[in-house]
Amino acid sequence: MIADDDWNKDWVCNMETFENVQIRHAALEAFCSLVLQSHGASESAAAACARALSEASLRGVDTHGVRLLPLYVQWIKGGRLNTSANIKYSKVAPGLGVVDADGGFGHVASYRAVNEAIVLAKETGIGAVAVHRTSHHGATGTYALHGASQGFVTFGFTQSGPGVVAHSGREPFHGTNPIAFAVPLEREEPVLLDTATSSIPLNRIYLRRDTGTQLPEDVAVDQEGRMTTDPHRAVSLLPLGGVEYGYKGAGLATMVELLCTMFTGSAAAVTLPALNDVSRGQPSPLGHFFLVLDGARFRGMAPLLEVASSLVTKLRACESVAGGQVMAPGDPEKLEKMRRSETGVLVDRATWLRLSELANEKALPVPATLA
Repeated sequence: MIADDDWNKDWVCNMETFENVQIRHAALEAFCSLVLQSHGASESAAAACARALSEASLRGVDTHGVRLLPLYVQWIKGGRLNTSANIKYSKVAPGLGVVDADGGFGHVASYRAVNEAIVLAKETGIGAVAVHRTSHHGATGTYALHGASQGFVTFGFTQSGPGVVAHSGREPFHGTNPIAFAVPLEREEPVLLDTATSSIPLNRIYLRRDTGTQLPEDVAVDQEGRMTTDPHRAVSLLPLGGVEYGYKGAGLATMVELLCTMFTGSAAAVTLPALNDVSRGQPSPLGHFFLVLDGARFRGMAPLLEVASSLVTKLRACESVAGGQVMAPGDPEKLEKMRRSETGVLVDRATWLRLSELANEKALPVPATLA
């Protein structure tokens, strides 16, 4: 278990920094749900989406947190999200299932898929569920955590619209195509790997535009395919690994896309609309894929937890370079969750203005900000 003195809480890990307002997590989640309901989402769909967005913001994953809410509202207005979706699940074989999201919220479909995969894993030891006719679901790690928090080793994959150049290419071909992997631990939240197969998430470009901060070196290119750190000029990302080793990220992106299209019939990323395309007029045929393992079937739950927790403890104990701190996957987000649970969730000023406009449009109460 992580104690407060296990980390230097003043150490700044790889989180975004920006001028912000601070809002209690519960109030922010409730507000997001109200906004979505006011635009036609059912109470259950709004709650699932609000939960996923607010939890991402609570963990410091600001690129995939509440800043996406105004975009989703635009999608609803433009017909890209079906607020009346009738989500259906079919078991197609022992250990295999399919969720038809009917063009609705990817968050609802993804929670449903993991829950159904857990049912399958309880029966057979393994559950794989493909999701088709779905939409953007926020942070993929949200759903891996959902499964691992119930004691199951959980993988999550999703494709996305083109925003990443092929290795040695000039034009967008891949989506950011994240991979998430979570394993339960003893007496603390699961260990979580949640990473795009691109150099950075595409949403980080949009966040940096809003916060007026430059991009890192060697992660993005402009319209002519030249490297840029200007988020306003950046149009595409490099695969994970950059110029020299981007074949690694491009290969992983291809793997994710195959998992999310072969079993779902979803379209290739290069044919999908961009994330910020609000004029689609109809849902996009996106795909997700989830794999859940009942790890206790191998040697029992106690040995699984012991090995996983021991490995994470040894990793954290590694000697660090000056000014650094060795962490396990997901530790920066755990640390940020500790901070934000105490001081409030950080919302950048541009996003706060958009959220306030959404509230005013529907005469909804704006959540109180903290000092």
